[in-house]
Amino acid sequence: RQATKAILDTLTWKDFATIILFNSDIDAVFSTKMVSVTDEQRDAMKSWVDRGDWNHEGTNFQAAMLGERDDLPGAFKIIRDSVSQGQTSMCQKIVMFLTDGQAEFTEGDYQRTQELATQYHAVIFTYALGS
Repeated sequence: RQATKAILDTLTWKDFATIILFNSDIDAVFSTKMVSVTDEQRDAMKSWVDRGDWNHEGTNFQAAMLGERDDLPGAFKIIRDSVSQGQTSMCQKIVMFLTDGQAEFTEGDYQRTQELATQYHAVIFTYALGS
């Protein structure tokens, strides 16, 4: 929670973002499209983070990055849908991927993630937290 809220504090109204809470699957998303991080929106996002249940077991990188569900989309579906609907600043896209677990991520998953990152001009920063 603390790391997510610290990242939110670095964003401004010019930045568009959302949050995906995942474990063995996607548990929740703040918004299925990226939103402008105004002061009001940042406060709403931080409140959402505080209400989230972050104590589940499991780590599913595939769902978090590549998930295609409409109600609980992965990062690249959110980027794709946001771009197609003009809900982005049209600048560099960044995925801040925070995890406290290990998971299987096959070569095929890696290749697909690489393709999507290239297609959407996205940079992925990964952070391994915890023990």
